[in-house]
Amino acid sequence: MYIMADWYLRGAGLNPYDSGSYSLWGSNAPFCPGAGNICAILANDNGSGRPIITPDLQQQIDNALSTQTDQPDVLLRNIP
Repeated sequence: MYIMADWYLRGAGLNPYDSGSYSLWGSNAPFCPGAGNICAILANDNGSGRPIITPDLQQQIDNALSTQTDQPDVLLRNIP
């Protein structure tokens, strides 16, 4: 069975590696202007409305923050 991933929006100032920092957004990517901070991630649901942050997704978060470039499953914005 294939599980459809959704976008999750990170709350301002919250830890980008903690699934509790995100709220379900939906199947379309949110508008995330700028760079500097994690805006949203594309992930599968953990069954409680929170994203599953896999090692691959953690690496994409690291890459996004270090290169200041959006990744396939990670979007940046200029708001902390």
